[in-house]
Amino acid sequence: MGAPYALTTGAHTVDVRGDLVNGAARTAQLSLQNAGDFMITDDTVGVNVSPTAAGSIQTAFPLTGNTISISTGSLSISIDPTFSVMTNVTGGSTNAVIGRYKINSYGEDEKITSVTITPTIASATAGTATTFSLSNVQLYLNGSQVGSVCQYAGSGSCTFTLGSSAIVAGGATASTLEVRADIQTTAGTNYSAGTISITGTLNAQGLYSFNTITAQAIPATTAITISTGQLVVAKNGAYTNQTVSPNTSALKIGSYTIQNQSTSEPVRVTNLAIRLTSDGATALTSTLTNYTNVKTSETSGNGATPQNAAASLNFSVDFTVAAGATKTIDIYADLGSTTSTAIETTLIVTAYGSSSNVTLTPSAETDGQLISISTGSVSAPSFIASSSTTPQYIATAAGATDATKETFQFTATNGSGTVNNLKFAVINSSATSNTVASIRVGSQTASVITPAAITAASTNYEGQVYKTTSTQFTVSDTTNIPVGTILKIDSEYMLVTSVPNATTFYVTRAVIGSSAATHATGSTITPSGLAYLTGVNVAVPNGTSGAYVDAFATYSPANGTTGAVASGTTSNIYLTFVKSQIGSTVTEAAVTPAPASTTTNLMTIVGSKPSLTVNTTQQTGLVLSAENKIGEVTVTADAAGTIGVSTITFNVGGAGFATGPLIATGARLADGSTTISTASCATTSTATATSAITCTFSSDYLLTGGASKTFSLYGTPSGTITSGATVSVSTSITTAGFTWTDVAGGGSTGGQTGAKIYNFPTGSYSVRQ
Repeated sequence: MGAPYALTTGAHTVDVRGDLVNGAARTAQLSLQNAGDFMITDDTVGVNVSPTAAGSIQTAFPLTGNTISISTGSLSISIDPTFSVMTNVTGGSTNAVIGRYKINSYGEDEKITSVTITPTIASATAGTATTFSLSNVQLYLNGSQVGSVCQYAGSGSCTFTLGSSAIVAGGATASTLEVRADIQTTAGTNYSAGTISITGTLNAQGLYSFNTITAQAIPATTAITISTGQLVVAKNGAYTNQTVSPNTSALKIGSYTIQNQSTSEPVRVTNLAIRLTSDGATALTSTLTNYTNVKTSETSGNGATPQNAAASLNFSVDFTVAAGATKTIDIYADLGSTTSTAIETTLIVTAYGSSSNVTLTPSAETDGQLISISTGSVSAPSFIASSSTTPQYIATAAGATDATKETFQFTATNGSGTVNNLKFAVINSSATSNTVASIRVGSQTASVITPAAITAASTNYEGQVYKTTSTQFTVSDTTNIPVGTILKIDSEYMLVTSVPNATTFYVTRAVIGSSAATHATGSTITPSGLAYLTGVNVAVPNGTSGAYVDAFATYSPANGTTGAVASGTTSNIYLTFVKSQIGSTVTEAAVTPAPASTTTNLMTIVGSKPSLTVNTTQQTGLVLSAENKIGEVTVTADAAGTIGVSTITFNVGGAGFATGPLIATGARLADGSTTISTASCATTSTATATSAITCTFSSDYLLTGGASKTFSLYGTPSGTITSGATVSVSTSITTAGFTWTDVAGGGSTGGQTGAKIYNFPTGSYSVRQ
């Protein structure tokens, strides 16, 4: 031994152990033949010690151990778990597995000498067969065929004599035994339904012991179902009945789903038979000419080749639907001009199982969607305020590109449509200039043209407050009055809906002014600015979801120079004319907008503008009857140019006061803590409380473009405290009390308020004890 084992004083037992890998039905015995076979060395003196034999069994060498008897070999057989989960086998398939087992040998190698298999075929369908035989039953061991081929006649069993070809090694990995067969009768007829299960026995012999195992049972399998492709054809629920416009090309007139519900066999589809009907039953006759170029979405065979419309059409195709899969088939056609008829397709699918060759043609045709044909239309646009720029100041000292967005929604009925051309009118509070230079929709931009003023030759207005029908109006010349123009006559606005000749046009009261009276002959008429965009080509899908059109306005400069937009001029944009198309129907129409108070958002044009922020984080350290910082606001000038701050009004509030807070005198406005000498602050108070403090600059506090200034309000609050309360003083900025000057736009001192400052702050600055 390379590493001797030390024995301490006393008795010890030495065992000899090993694996018995063979020798079934035999015996084994070990012995020590000589004293020298057991070498012992005295560890103290370093000399060998001669052992002596002693014990109850033997007292002299050789020492022979007990006889060990080795049992004969055995086999265990169980159904392979991978087969246990199988539920289907395809009818007509060849060499299909109908049983699979795991076989283990213990004690010795076992030779399987014969196997007897009994198939059971129940509830079967195989053409007209009444005897349920099974073709080409075979055995496979570990993937290789063993034994001969059996033609099972429908009764009795199949016995396979294996000779020496099927050895299961003892103690090794389990061997796999498979039973295979063609799922057809011995006459070659494919099964299309039923179940198959098997039972059996096997005989084996140990290769060492020669002991025989006789008629060991092979576990019965759970019946597996014989299935073929199961085809279900249905109307596609994702495509509903449609109302469409005539003269529509490549219209989907039907949609179907083909589902293979088999879990074991693909389905091969070879023909799609389509009928054109008016209601799923009544064939189209005289109106067949209204439908041309009928085709399917399937590209195999001639499925996608257009055919002339006929009562029945056949499309030869060749595609496969995998087990458990679904395929969608759409039917298309070009529509003619007829609108008095509807169309409904039907479909029959010819198919067979890819393995079983069982024909799966449904016995009844499937109805598709009802397609009604009616003249389509694109709706008048709806203004969507929530998606549009809110009313506010627009800073345009150097002009402003795409500064505002107006959103309009269109919907289409009876087909998908297209919005081709649009006209937008721009109405200004000042007639001396046009606020908007151009309007963009998508990639199309049009300049705003302001026609010259005209003089009325006669009037024929009626006295309604709001008129939705056209009224004739005669002028000296209609050259400057295209459809979609909004005219201002005195204080009332009118929409031009048509211009039939050189001197006459028709209007409606599109936008209400301050008067609804008739207008005198000779009145001066001021046309609105008008932008005409062509080729916008916005697609409008059929249905209520519609499409949204965003119109972006680029504004003219407001910088105080001659001819520029005057500071404070208001501006509205109206969509007043639409050219649209649905199918072959083209519509051109003026659009009557709603009253000015509810249609589009009113913008105020300035050279520059302020933005305000208030620190709303509550401060601490309030001391009553002492000066405290009680307010704060930061004003920032737009990058477009200089603005001037004229007045700031702080609303005053408090908490925890029984009376107060009262800031009687001495309120001051400061830059940081330094008093701004040009600002004086006046309080609005009762005898016990102050409600507001207005700080007025003797001359505007100027902020150049992009500059900011934080204004701090200081005051000495007093009051009576509610018992146990913690008091605080708060201030907020009012829109009316904040006045400013549009210096960049040449506006008058204090000419604007905070009313149209975007995101004017509503929070409060507060300080508590």
